[in-house]
Amino acid sequence: MKKKQMGRKAKAERKSALQKQKIAMEKGFGAWKDEDPPELATPEDSSAFVRAIRDAGER
Repeated sequence: MKKKQMGRKAKAERKSALQKQKIAMEKGFGAWKDEDPPELATPEDSSAFVRAIRDAGER
């Protein structure tokens, strides 16, 4: 199976999006401390938190 080649415009857009994401992650690094969001302390807590948000949006 051949990979679909990306055109120049698509490559440039992807590179730009990745660069923006990298900048956002660098700016946000350290914004939260471990003790800041207690509802996200464990993977299970995180799942419950996201589930609650999704359930609230369905109402």
